[in-house]
Amino acid sequence: MAINLKVLNLYKIPLIITAGLVLAFLTLFILFQLRSPVLIVSEDTFNAFYGIKRIKAEILPDSIAMFRRIKMITVVNDAGEDIVPHAITEVSSHPYCVLFPLRFTRSARLYKEQNPDIPVILLEGRNSENTTEFDFIYKTDIEDDLNKAGLAASLIATEGKIAVFLEINAENQGRDAFLMGLSEGKALDTFFYNNYSSYKQISDLSCAVLAGTGGEFIEGNAEIPVIIISWLDPGYFPSNVVMIINDSPLAQAREAVRLFSAGEKEGLIRSKIHVQNSKIIDRKLLRKIQKIR
Repeated sequence: MAINLKVLNLYKIPLIITAGLVLAFLTLFILFQLRSPVLIVSEDTFNAFYGIKRIKAEILPDSIAMFRRIKMITVVNDAGEDIVPHAITEVSSHPYCVLFPLRFTRSARLYKEQNPDIPVILLEGRNSENTTEFDFIYKTDIEDDLNKAGLAASLIATEGKIAVFLEINAENQGRDAFLMGLSEGKALDTFFYNNYSSYKQISDLSCAVLAGTGGEFIEGNAEIPVIIISWLDPGYFPSNVVMIINDSPLAQAREAVRLFSAGEKEGLIRSKIHVQNSKIIDRKLLRKIQKIR
């Protein structure tokens, strides 16, 4: 029986393509593993409240996007400042860069002294200290966060009043940014507080914004939609929390590495937005809020 060589060749083509794709994937995977990682210093309490599953779910797409592994360096809460550099070295002797939240400033200084050739990035969040000795310092873009909170509040509170709990160190720039976002919607009566103890019950309250303070408001106000700046796992919040503005170091890691790779010594980083499927907000309104980015 004669063998049709043309038919055999047709069968070979898919096999060749498949083999080529597998080889390309393996090559990329090996290169991905060989590239020096990005390290983020953290503590076990943060990981627990942020959510282990959530950490893994966020690290994977960011690692793929950067084509560089992200690894968490987790230490216990009361670990001495000299423990952190040792923990970092155990994971990688020569990382691409190391991201330190502001609370680890002393450990960052020590690590920088011991490893002057490795880039150290300080994530100051919404605060700041005398950290001029670091080459790369990035802050949370407070104005952008509050502007988005104001825009979301204008969509939620079409009528009534708004209570904004704003921490003192963000009061000046935060208040103006919030009102600017609010003005893009509808002008509403807005009341600002530095803490919950100064809050008095407001009639016709349509929305509350918790920006670094006022967390006590959530208890006993289940009927009021809430916008909150927080890195806590959304599962910790009740259903009236509509929007969560995540300003955690993990949420900022990808943009921080981009700024570092571009040679930017300083910069502002926008927080990530998470909109919950709140039962007290109709779906049409939720879709509008979800478009805020």
